Amino acid sequence: MPLQRNQPSPDRQSVLSFVSPSVADLLFYETVDAKTVGAGSGKTITGATWASTSISVVAGIHEAGYTVTVTSVAHGFVTGDVVTIEGLGDREDDSAYSRPNGTHKIAYVDADTFTYFVSAQPDAASPLDVTNNPYCYKAHPSYGTAHPDTENFSKHKLCHVKQADPTGLFFQYYYAAERHHQDNYNFEFSQADLGGNQYDTVVRTYVNLRSDFSDTDGEYQAGDAMPAIPAYVFGDTYILMTRQQKRIGDSELDSLFVIEQRVYFKDEDKISFTTHPEFKDELSTTETLAYVGKTGIVTNAGTVTWSTAAAVAIANWGVTTDGSYDYAVQKLSNDWWKVIKQQLVGSNRLGASGNLLARRPYAMAKEEIHTHVTPVVGDVLFYVTVDRPSDAGDGTPAHPAYGTAYGTAPFASHKLCFVKQADPEGQYFNYYYAADRVSQDTYNFEFSQADLGGNKYDTVVRTYVRLRSSFNDRVTTATTDATLHHTDNPEAGDAMPDIPADQFDDAYILMTRQQKRIGDQELDGIFVVEQRVYFNRVDIVTHNLDPATDGVLAMVEKVVYRGETFDPPNGSPDTGYIEDLAEQADDELWGLDAAGRNWEVEQLSNDWWKVTIQDVIPQNAAAHTAYGAGGKKIREYDTWQNFTWPAVVGSLNFTTANKKDGSSQTALTIRNKDGKDGFSGPTKMTVLQVWSKAAFDSIPDPTIFKTVSATYSGVQFNARVSNVLTEAITLTDFIGTKDPVYKLGEYAFPKPWCHASTPTDWSNLANPFVGSATQKPFRGGYLLEVVSIHHPA
Repeated sequence: MPLQRNQPSPDRQSVLSFVSPSVADLLFYETVDAKTVGAGSGKTITGATWASTSISVVAGIHEAGYTVTVTSVAHGFVTGDVVTIEGLGDREDDSAYSRPNGTHKIAYVDADTFTYFVSAQPDAASPLDVTNNPYCYKAHPSYGTAHPDTENFSKHKLCHVKQADPTGLFFQYYYAAERHHQDNYNFEFSQADLGGNQYDTVVRTYVNLRSDFSDTDGEYQAGDAMPAIPAYVFGDTYILMTRQQKRIGDSELDSLFVIEQRVYFKDEDKISFTTHPEFKDELSTTETLAYVGKTGIVTNAGTVTWSTAAAVAIANWGVTTDGSYDYAVQKLSNDWWKVIKQQLVGSNRLGASGNLLARRPYAMAKEEIHTHVTPVVGDVLFYVTVDRPSDAGDGTPAHPAYGTAYGTAPFASHKLCFVKQADPEGQYFNYYYAADRVSQDTYNFEFSQADLGGNKYDTVVRTYVRLRSSFNDRVTTATTDATLHHTDNPEAGDAMPDIPADQFDDAYILMTRQQKRIGDQELDGIFVVEQRVYFNRVDIVTHNLDPATDGVLAMVEKVVYRGETFDPPNGSPDTGYIEDLAEQADDELWGLDAAGRNWEVEQLSNDWWKVTIQDVIPQNAAAHTAYGAGGKKIREYDTWQNFTWPAVVGSLNFTTANKKDGSSQTALTIRNKDGKDGFSGPTKMTVLQVWSKAAFDSIPDPTIFKTVSATYSGVQFNARVSNVLTEAITLTDFIGTKDPVYKLGEYAFPKPWCHASTPTDWSNLANPFVGSATQKPFRGGYLLEVVSIHHPA
């Protein structure tokens, strides 16, 4: 629908800006009325049909396929206008058909209809649905559209569209021309770095159409000549170093244009000179920049035209055959390389043949530099400076092999251990010689401590410098090395040499040996450092108080080496090497023994085992075999605990009283033995604890008091006892046959009344007697606790 406004439309206006020194390079915008463009120029669509077509559509807009013909009365469009369609058709969510809406270029037009192309079928059937009040309007022209005034602005193109007011009634169309003759004003003189060197440069900045850029354009390649514009400004020859693009940073221009910077530089070789430290002649270094196609590049193989293949050809680089120059190449970027020609020898030192090896301007005296590397004066390290030897046939000097004897007294037995170039040209070399070190044991020791199996031992670390070739970890027969004064390749457990004599009182044996690099390039070639750690082997003993037994438990840790005979624990008759015994999962060898010691073995390394003997009971426990053959008395102690003693019946006393009527009455009194009335209270007891690896088979039976109770109620008397110790009791309650009231009762004649208890009297028991006996598992064996009860005082 057209936009509404309350003010008259402004006349078309142009605002001009000159963006370069060229008057023709002007940027301007024009304010246009929204009634003529955009949604404000909307026209109602009253009908639409579609049809297939074989007409080829303009590339970049559509492919050949279908046409849509829209009916909009007096639409006012012309062929070539770009219009936007909205609301046409009823299949907005059906992906099977091409939507007829969107922005399209009009292909045909008459007064009330216009036709445009689509790439696929718009709908299932024609005509298209128009019930959603579709409409169309002229779209903004696309960026790059030529200005309509082709006479005055034939080169200008639309580059930016901007809304001119908050309500969208007006728009600003910005136009800019492709810039011509930019080389007249777009240059800056400066310096730039390439390959570590500074070069004079001319930076040219262009504002170009984005669509004009191509990285495959052969016009702007590394090495291309700079345009000589303005004429006569630049007297030197400049060639292209690099080019790059970046955004202009101006919203009116960024959509269509881009800044391109091209850096041109004055290509020239960089030459520097240094002075040889020995011969004092001048040596030159020439650095040449190369790009693909550049001619006259000098290499070791001659002059070449530069290419990527030339950069990687081995023959082009390295030292020349006469040793005078070294050629190298370094890639600086995708397009540039730096070729370096380094002079090694001044021309005055080349022989008549031009070969450096043939020159001898003066003779160098043979030089020997000695260094004493140990307290033994004979252990001297020295080097001899020699002339370059003859060619070995592959371009390298034929040096003698490492280990070659020096051969001249007094160092005839010294061996070549290192070769080092003595000068930059490789015409002199230092040959280093060292001797097999003798008597090293006199000075190579350090006293320290080391860990083995978690324990610290006094150690003596001996450090040897020896030939790599003399090492052998597979020695089966001990051999004596005269230079080391003892076994050349010792094994774990071997005795340490007593050198210096009588300096170490204890017996030290070999714990371990290891080799490592010396860290000195002059020696690392044929020598190696070997460290041998000897230690004073002692048993590590620990004693701890054991609250459970009131005794002291000992733990002994022994270390045993491979090949050492070891007496097995538990009294086993087998004796063997520790490595064999350790592999046996045999409870006769390892574990708990009958003496109450636990034996364990742990392999610490390839050569060492640790045997741990741990007491589980104090080893001063005496034998106690009363309850089993393997018993050991842990402890015995007295204590007082509450105990219930039952009363012991002593006698029954009958008393008869005669009445005045001639009758009588009998009373019964039960008396306890003296001092044996019932008692419950502190009683002395003795506790005995005995341990055995096997379960006890003769546990003592405890004494159990089986008391008795009885009650009697008769004619003449009553009787009652409760939880007492007593012998059997017989009662007689005879009243005769003529009693006027009672008949003869159950006890008219003697009859047992109370059975005997067990025991009948605790005085009959041993003093003390066993009150309880308890056996339970304890520390891998069994603990028997016997409590004996003493008679009351």
